[in-house]
Amino acid sequence: MRLENRSLSAEEQIMKTGVMQGCALACILMVGSTLVGFACPPKTGNQLSEDEALGLVRNVVTGELTIFMKNQVYVSLDELLQHPSFRPKVNVTKTDRNYGTVKDYRISVVASADGKHYSAELTPASDPHPGCPAAFFSNEHATIYKAKALGCYEASK
Repeated sequence: MRLENRSLSAEEQIMKTGVMQGCALACILMVGSTLVGFACPPKTGNQLSEDEALGLVRNVVTGELTIFMKNQVYVSLDELLQHPSFRPKVNVTKTDRNYGTVKDYRISVVASADGKHYSAELTPASDPHPGCPAAFFSNEHATIYKAKALGCYEASK
C-alpha cells in the first residue's frame, strides 16, 4: 500500500474540522452529564421520588375507581389501605382514618359523608420543603394535578 503525500482539499478540511468539533462537543456533553449527576444526587431511601409520588397517586385513583365500580361509594385512606385492589409500591403509614405518611410526604384521602366524592392529596411533609418537590392532587374525576408551592420557581433559579 502506497501513501501519497498531498495537501487536503477545502472539502476535506471542512469535513476534518466538523469531525473534530463533533468529537469535542461529545466530550463536553459527557463531562457535563457526569457533573450534573454529582450535582443532583438521586433521592435517598427516606425521600419519595417524583415518579414514586405520581405512581402512588395513580394507585389511589385506580383503587378508588375499583371500589366505586363495585360498591358505588368512595372510601377514606383507612378503607383504601385495607382493600385488596390497593397495592402501592411504597409503604404508607396511617396516622388516622384519612391521613398518613409516605417517606417525606403526607397523604390524605378523604371521602364525603355520602361516599359520592373523594379528595386525595400527596404533599411534602415539611413546610417549606428543601428543593421544592411537587405535590399531587386528585378527586373522583380521576385527573391528577401536579403543583409546586408558590415561590418555588423563583427560589430554585
